[in-house]
Amino acid sequence: MADPIENYELPKSTIQKICKGVLPEGTNLQKEAREAITKASTVFINYLTAVANEQAIKQDRKTINSSDIFKALEILELDGSILDPVREATTQYIQIQKEKRNEYRKRKSLQNSMSNESNEQVDEHIDDEELGDNDVDMEHVETDQEELK
Repeated sequence: MADPIENYELPKSTIQKICKGVLPEGTNLQKEAREAITKASTVFINYLTAVANEQAIKQDRKTINSSDIFKALEILELDGSILDPVREATTQYIQIQKEKRNEYRKRKSLQNSMSNESNEQVDEHIDDEELGDNDVDMEHVETDQEELK
C-alpha cells in the first residue's frame, strides 16, 4: 500500500517562513489555512514531479532535469504565471553556482601555487645548505635509476 501523503509534506516551519515572506506584515494565517497550504503544496509538488518524470521517460532518461520541470509547467498550463519566474530563478541559481565553483577553483589554484612556491623555496634552501658527508649526488642517482629500467 502507498504511503500516506502526510509522509511527504514539506516541514511546517518551511511553509510558515514562505507564507510570512509573501504575505503583508501583520497578516496571520489560521492553523487550518497553514494545513491547507501544506497539503496543496505537497500535492502540487507530487503532481509536477510525476508529469516531469513522464517527460524524462519519454526521452529515455531516469533523471528529471530542469527542462522536464519547465515542460511539465507548460503541460499543466502554468507557463504564464509560474514558468517565467521559475526559469529566471533557475538561471540565477545556475549562475550563482558557477560563480561559487569558479571562486573555489581560483582559491584552490592559488593555494596550490602557494604550496608549490613554498616547496620550491624549501628545495632551494636545502640546495644552498651544505649537507656535509651526507651529500647525495643527484646525477648518480638519476643515472642509477635509468640503468635499472
